[in-house]
Amino acid sequence: MAHTIMKSLALTLSVGALGALALDQKPLRTEVVLAHFAEDLGWVSQFIGKPNTDIKIYSKAAELPHIAGVQAMPLPNVGRESHTFLHHIAHNYDKLADWTVFSQAVAPSWGYLIGGSANGHLSDKVSFEDYLQPFPEGRDSKFVMSASSQFPSGAQSTRLGMVKQGLPQESGDFCPKQGADGWTDWWFTPDHPHLRSGDMLEFYHKYISLDENEGEPMTMSFSQGSRFAASRARIQARPRAYYARLLAALSKHMSPQEGYWMEASWYDVLHPESLQYKTDLCALPQVRGIMTLGPYAIDSIRQQLIKSAGADCTDCDAIDVDRRLYGAGDFKIQPKGDEVVLKTAGSAIIAVAEPTKFVADANATVGVQKGISKKAGVSDKDVMVTLSVTTSRRLLGRQLATQKVKVDYIIEYMVSSKEGGKTESDKLLAALKAIGPTALAAEIMTQIDLVSGKPNSYTVTVESFTAPTAISVLKSTGEVVEVKVTVVAPGTSTANDSILQSDISMATFLMVLLAQFLA
Repeated sequence: MAHTIMKSLALTLSVGALGALALDQKPLRTEVVLAHFAEDLGWVSQFIGKPNTDIKIYSKAAELPHIAGVQAMPLPNVGRESHTFLHHIAHNYDKLADWTVFSQAVAPSWGYLIGGSANGHLSDKVSFEDYLQPFPEGRDSKFVMSASSQFPSGAQSTRLGMVKQGLPQESGDFCPKQGADGWTDWWFTPDHPHLRSGDMLEFYHKYISLDENEGEPMTMSFSQGSRFAASRARIQARPRAYYARLLAALSKHMSPQEGYWMEASWYDVLHPESLQYKTDLCALPQVRGIMTLGPYAIDSIRQQLIKSAGADCTDCDAIDVDRRLYGAGDFKIQPKGDEVVLKTAGSAIIAVAEPTKFVADANATVGVQKGISKKAGVSDKDVMVTLSVTTSRRLLGRQLATQKVKVDYIIEYMVSSKEGGKTESDKLLAALKAIGPTALAAEIMTQIDLVSGKPNSYTVTVESFTAPTAISVLKSTGEVVEVKVTVVAPGTSTANDSILQSDISMATFLMVLLAQFLA
């Protein structure tokens, strides 16, 4: 439905523009607006002198760049790239080019790489030249949706074309051609820029949709890196005052939170008839659960890439997925010298009223993560959790099938020496062994309430908590020393009337049920 509305409006506007072109025979003029700070502008030369194409650089650098054939203008270093784009629109509203391309000044290249310089923000099979062509396929704007965010939770899904090149079904289309299968599973990191402060929903309704914020969650698909193009008529679908108001909101700080939210909002800014809190633009993955970013999520995404690429994906296991996910940070802990990494894992079973809703709620995932970290005495950044819905069977005449939440956790962090590692591993195992289900449940509920800002979000019962039986100690040489112990955590379920579905075959279940009935 959203695509039908969008294409109908695009066709109407573009036919009008092309009709005018036919009457006066004037070629359409394209203007490229670049938001510059300290990026190398050498790549711009290939587009200088391109027919019917002008380039304008707005620079926030201390020294204004000088490039022959390119107009450069200084701007105060505030508001990130969206401040630049809004400034251009507000100050040129009545003399906009037929077609305007908005981009950061970094050289356009594939993907996003944390800690590297190759952050050109192009999805696979997309080029910068694709944005320069006015009215592609009759559309009055050019967006390639490469990321999706859930608000207010901050859960993320990334287009697979941003993680790996050469996937056979990937395209440069508005949304992935393969639909929901063209995205990663939903993942989460508390360090993501969308979550640093403030309330995205309040900002969106106040400045973007211009209506009441009723607190309803929404999902936004967007072009990572704020690269897009639009016709004059599309930009002027909003009045100048609309852009001026947004410009004022982004003019207060060098890197305001609103700058990151604007990155996610530009499609809605330019398409008031297709606001994303009312309609979905792309087919997105079903929210089966939200994984805190770490080994589980990274392995899951690698498996998706292998499935999408087929047998030819010989390099999928080597892809640095963690550095391809925006805001993820570096999850590869590399010990040096006498440093060692401690790593262990375990699981828990949680009973909650609505398990499916619970695992799809990023606030619940973070609450579980923080709850385990608090009770284990480690930083929450050292704990990765994955939540999933599982089914237990009840015997003795009780409920035959009950859904629960299974929690898989990994704890991984670095300490200063092998000797210190042994002491720390003993300390960690003792802390995990001491965790009781009642205390853990209380801590999880407290953390969920703190994260969500809502009291009594969930009533949680921890039915079992399984502490690890081993801790791996990884030395800088790559050698792994296993510190093996036997641990039975207090509260580990031993009830003889609760059997996980995965632990019992249907035939065995029916036999046990028959025995109970005959008894």
